[in-house]
Amino acid sequence: MGYKNSMENHYYKVVAVVPKALVEDYGVWIGKHVRDMARLPCFTGSYLSTHNRPDGYTEFIGTYLMSSPDDFQDYLNKYADQMRADLPALWKQQISFQRFLGQEKSI
Repeated sequence: MGYKNSMENHYYKVVAVVPKALVEDYGVWIGKHVRDMARLPCFTGSYLSTHNRPDGYTEFIGTYLMSSPDDFQDYLNKYADQMRADLPALWKQQISFQRFLGQEKSI
């Protein structure tokens, strides 16, 4: 049996693992990037968090909220190439990225 008042929240999450030497500069860049992503019509909001790892790297976690999974396909089709190209080329070999799609259901 389903719940009448349940609500689904879809998200796209990007985890960037950043070396200590780039943390300050990347922090400035990603703050602007997350705000720019939130302005795209396929996302309903965004937030940024960080996690300092014991190995000296910092994880920057950008989470982008969507109304439906179709919004992610819209992002890929219309905006992903441009948004990903904004990352300075010099950093691309120094920062690793993991990307996740997910869904939460509140009841």
